[in-house]
Amino acid sequence: MDTELPTLGDVLVNAASPPWTLHAFTAHLNRHCCLEALLFVLDTQHYAACYEGLVRSNSASSSNSNSVAKLWRNLITLYILPTGQRQLNMPEQEREHLLHLPPEPPPNPSELHEACRCAYDLLNDSLTAFFRTSEPMQDTEDTQSPPDRQPQSQAAATGEDQDGWLRHLFGTNAKRCTCSMTSVCITQHNMGRLPMAAIILEGNDSSVLVNGSSAGRPAVGVWYLQMSACRFLVPSSIVAARAIVPFPTTTKANVCPSASDADELNLQPFQYAKQLELARLPCFSDVSVTRQQELFLGKVEQCNVIFDFESASDLSSKYIKTLALQELHDYVKNNGFLIEEPMWQVVTEMFAKNVFRPVLQYENSQLEVFDFEDEEDDLVLEVAWAHVEPVYELFDVVMQNKFFLTTSMAESYIDGKFVLCLLARLRCQDPRERGLLKTTLHSIYREFRNHRTFIRQSINGVLLQFAYEPDTPFGIAELLEVLGSIFSGLCSPLKDEYKDTMMRVLIPLHKSPALGRYHIWLAYCITQLLGKDHSLIQAVVLKILRYWPKVNSTKEKIFLDEMEEILELVDDEGFSQIQDKVFHQLAKSIASSHSLVATRALHFWSDERFCSRVRANITTILPIMFPSVYESFNCHWNKPLRSKINDLMEFFIRTSPQLFDDCWYSYAEKCGKVIAQEAKREKRWEILRQMAEGSKT
Repeated sequence: MDTELPTLGDVLVNAASPPWTLHAFTAHLNRHCCLEALLFVLDTQHYAACYEGLVRSNSASSSNSNSVAKLWRNLITLYILPTGQRQLNMPEQEREHLLHLPPEPPPNPSELHEACRCAYDLLNDSLTAFFRTSEPMQDTEDTQSPPDRQPQSQAAATGEDQDGWLRHLFGTNAKRCTCSMTSVCITQHNMGRLPMAAIILEGNDSSVLVNGSSAGRPAVGVWYLQMSACRFLVPSSIVAARAIVPFPTTTKANVCPSASDADELNLQPFQYAKQLELARLPCFSDVSVTRQQELFLGKVEQCNVIFDFESASDLSSKYIKTLALQELHDYVKNNGFLIEEPMWQVVTEMFAKNVFRPVLQYENSQLEVFDFEDEEDDLVLEVAWAHVEPVYELFDVVMQNKFFLTTSMAESYIDGKFVLCLLARLRCQDPRERGLLKTTLHSIYREFRNHRTFIRQSINGVLLQFAYEPDTPFGIAELLEVLGSIFSGLCSPLKDEYKDTMMRVLIPLHKSPALGRYHIWLAYCITQLLGKDHSLIQAVVLKILRYWPKVNSTKEKIFLDEMEEILELVDDEGFSQIQDKVFHQLAKSIASSHSLVATRALHFWSDERFCSRVRANITTILPIMFPSVYESFNCHWNKPLRSKINDLMEFFIRTSPQLFDDCWYSYAEKCGKVIAQEAKREKRWEILRQMAEGSKT
């Protein structure tokens, strides 16, 4: 039976019968390098909707205007510039016109009318080619169009009234389409008027919302909807919202569990496959679009098989799994818009199965902190790295895919337990895996706002446990690096949460003998927070001085490095409040018998700003420093160090020669008293010895 060829409008609303579905047409555009036309139309609709929202809000906020202006710049950069990644074919006169429009204030969407018409013509030409190359398929259970359903939303109009306002908005070609639990979205635009976007999605537990309201007659713009399980295959111009608000959000039901769930992870060791031979599946390019989802699921199932790399068996199957992981990586990276909701779920589950496993116990009673070369030699690396690394890389492109991040179920796949498993795995010995775990954790923090508080609390819990219960330091540096990136984006004034993190979590980490493994990122976190709230500096300095090492010279050098960074942040008033305790400690460090510690302490005076502050407070500082400086100059065993101490003494003399003389006389007087006291004590001992000898006789 002859199949009636649909129009472009039918295809775009997914009302055409197979094989001319929106899914297949999008794949056809991508295969023939024409996808930029459809993406341009959709991104233009998104810009028009945001522009209209800005106009309706009458907001004077510059941030809203800047956001719309940024969308305009992205459109120009991607589609209009001759060097753009998705350069659109259009007349040069129109291209020059758009390039010369200033982005601020944001231009009216009507400026894009001619460019949209060119894109529409290109889509029509592509659709004609699609008709010629596509053969009608017999309807099957998988390919039949879903039966029409009555909309279940009380917010949307019903029956003829609904079809009426559809035709009023989009013309006589506008059609209504129903969808199943996993369906594509429907977009419709009228190129004869301003570009606009609309979503009409009807399915189980769905309700149509219009710009965040439930009015029966929609306004021109983007419609946000509430769906229990719906899938979108279009760029970020179409957004699915899970709550009745103008922008995506997450309900409280999806908030992560508490950190106390860490004890319930029950991570199991790898369950290795026994004598399982994998069969090579075809490449995605070798099958039709309608079979790619089935092939995708098959390849993911192959990746769920865990092999024992300590054995030389199953080499062929191991190679097939490696190829499957690489093909999945490329498919998600290049064809993310074709992936439906169940496919994202199985990828996330596959990542968990390949990555989440218990950490091997590491016994080291000495915890030698600074012997990095021996540490690298003693580390136990992951033997299955050939499969573990591609799994991380695949999940990384998943986290970068906007189609995954806008799915309604994304936060249910990556929940609190998922985060806790990542944190538990961060304690592994392999530095390669720890680096990828850090990247994964940071991506989750960046993309899932509702998880951020839980992630911070969970990281604090791990650090607190390490600070007060001695353990191996693996993963601590990575966690501090994540915290450092979080702190760098904070604004002043700091919330109480971050102040508590500073005083109760970060400062106690100075006690660990393994400080050398993570001190760089610890100092970075502290300076980031202090830079945003100077009122914490005095309390932090006093706390650090309490933890100052007494016998560990290498650790003392680390403390001196950190103290110098903190002193750079303090203002003159704050400097005068902490100078007594700080310079008492610097005096002790200069008098240290370890030449490197003394040299590091003397290095403070190489900073001109520090020297100027010493000059301004010389009457307080010089009496504290003089005894240690003078004694080290006369008695220290290291001759080059004595030369540096001489330079410091000359600095004090140039700054205040009278005060230097007074300190010298005061020091000499004290030394004279000490000598006289020693002579008096020796004389008494001599009398006692004589009395003892007389009693013997």
